[in-house]
Amino acid sequence: MRGGIRTAAAVLLLLSAILWTDAQAARQIAVIYSDSAKHTLRTIAGLEFSLRESQHDWEIREYFLIGTGDAQKPTIEAAHPELLVTIGSSSTAFADQAFPNLPIVFAKVLNPIESGFIQSWEQPGRHITGAALDIPVELQLQKFKSMIPRLKKVGVICTERTHRLVEEAKKAAASLGIQIISYELAAAKQLPAAVDSLCRSVEGIWTVADEELSTPQFIRYALLETLRNRIPVMGFNQTFVESGALFCLEADYKYVGIQAAEIALRVLNGSDPAKTRATVSEVNYLYLNLKTSKLLNINLPSELVSVAKETY
Repeated sequence: MRGGIRTAAAVLLLLSAILWTDAQAARQIAVIYSDSAKHTLRTIAGLEFSLRESQHDWEIREYFLIGTGDAQKPTIEAAHPELLVTIGSSSTAFADQAFPNLPIVFAKVLNPIESGFIQSWEQPGRHITGAALDIPVELQLQKFKSMIPRLKKVGVICTERTHRLVEEAKKAAASLGIQIISYELAAAKQLPAAVDSLCRSVEGIWTVADEELSTPQFIRYALLETLRNRIPVMGFNQTFVESGALFCLEADYKYVGIQAAEIALRVLNGSDPAKTRATVSEVNYLYLNLKTSKLLNINLPSELVSVAKETY
């Protein structure tokens, strides 16, 4: 009887040792985010599903940042993560400053070059790479022209921060027979002059995601004036379209999470973040404002309306 007890105890000790060893061997991935918006949760769902499907023994831990994240930093440090995956620009900025020696893979970040996270798409250059929300400019302009075939001149308002995006757009537009006319603001008070100038010289306006140009006041004024002048606007997100822009292309957030997981796996397998290409959105949805198209007397192709993710 005692021999049986000793054998059972030995087996339990052996199992405990195996489990403890496995726990120690599991590689830690910290997922850091700072809001619970549906787009954030969808990105995390795509990320974690893809990581778990990879058949590796990763231990994924989520950390929700509150405020500056200072209170969460010791907890993250204590877990000794091998890799940080950040969701959104705020979380990425926090991780970049708090953990300069750890590899970081971001997801759901827009304009990562302008934000200073990476130096270029091909060669990120630091300890950060990832999956951005950016949609290729050429694709955006192609969609604009498919809605308005006569489109020849497209206006855009930018700031010094988004100057590079506009220069990139000018190169892409040339191959489509489109001329980009830009107006760079040095101060917010120049907005009325910029909108007025563009409305007198273009057939459509393309918008860029720029912090200085994303305020409700800017969006409201720009949309009111362009609608009054019967100029269609391509928004940079779904909210812009709800407010009156003709259309936008927006990334599939779950797929962006999947893209981030693929990059994370490459980094965990030894790829240097500084040399691991950051990706742009590969799966995008179309949002249309049919009320605006009617107001502007634009007959949208039926095939575009049928594939729209949502219409207003």
